[in-house]
Amino acid sequence: MSWADKALRKNRLEKQIDNAMKDPRYKAAQQKHDMKVFCVYCLISADFLSRQEKYGPKRMERFLDHVKEQMKYVADDSEYDFGLLNEALKDETGIDVMEYMGFMED
Repeated sequence: MSWADKALRKNRLEKQIDNAMKDPRYKAAQQKHDMKVFCVYCLISADFLSRQEKYGPKRMERFLDHVKEQMKYVADDSEYDFGLLNEALKDETGIDVMEYMGFMED
């Protein structure tokens, strides 16, 4: 196989991948997966707050309501920058949550 054939094959494959990623079915599956991951994270957080911080039902609902309210910003604005929230928390607590959790920006 010549270099030209390899390049043509590579370009075709890249185009197929791009088309697949633009497919609404792929986007729906990705959103479903993302929501599942997010819900698992909320469960881990709720478990910690309940067991370690002794949150009762009212405090837990306040926490979950706050999370739901913050998530509206993401739904309403796909460009929403949680970096601003991270910076505010860093200023108030001295902890860079994104860095601590290993979510370094590229």
